[in-house]
Amino acid sequence: MIANRTTASIEPGPANRTVGPLSLLTSTETMLALGYKDRGAFWNMVYRESVPHVRLNARVIRFAAAALAEWIRRRSSDVC
Repeated sequence: MIANRTTASIEPGPANRTVGPLSLLTSTETMLALGYKDRGAFWNMVYRESVPHVRLNARVIRFAAAALAEWIRRRSSDVC
């Protein structure tokens, strides 16, 4: 899960790598970090909820770890 803006660990990831603030995550890594198992539901959420992403070309989309962490922080409720 993306823990903060400086470092986070994706569990389980293809390479189980440490993610820094400028790291670009694949869709699979982002799905795992957000708790999605259904690819269709994930992509619907990406476009419907304006999840921050970077389109590298017509077929490749990546997700910036820092932008995702900020997006999650903004959507989080502080009310218990």
